[in-house]
Amino acid sequence: MKKLFICVLAALLLCSCSLGSTGEKSNVTNPVTEYQTIEQVNEKTGFEMVMLPEQYVPTSYTVIDGLIAQVGYTLNETAAITFRMAEGNADISGIYGVDPYENTTIHEVAVQYGMYNDIHVAWFARDEYTYALTAEEMNGTDFMALVNAAISAIVSPPVESEEP
Repeated sequence: MKKLFICVLAALLLCSCSLGSTGEKSNVTNPVTEYQTIEQVNEKTGFEMVMLPEQYVPTSYTVIDGLIAQVGYTLNETAAITFRMAEGNADISGIYGVDPYENTTIHEVAVQYGMYNDIHVAWFARDEYTYALTAEEMNGTDFMALVNAAISAIVSPPVESEEP
């Protein structure tokens, strides 16, 4: 009787698994779109993405869900940095599990920061935008200098010089 019950249960399990599998591909859209320039990112999002100072070298330009501008950077060819910007005031870092965040204020901007595994993460809001920074292969002092540089670029953006 036990063998019969196990055989029936196994048959039911096989049937239920095969019913859910149609062999068709799903149409899941990738929410990340890659671009060649920051101008393309700005055009897609409708706002001007803040760029980090020149010691942080841009390596990629993407937009997530048409709403979040993202620029990948490197520092000294080792640290991998991601800088995001979007309208609103939510944490857009994409890093979950930082609990609790530390809090600080830089240039009158409230910053939440922490670590998740070996990834530094910080997020902050100013005016109608929210920002997030993540970095790998970077020490804490360099990461806080990065956060300071990003906030400085937001608070006091560089003025483009006009040539005569």
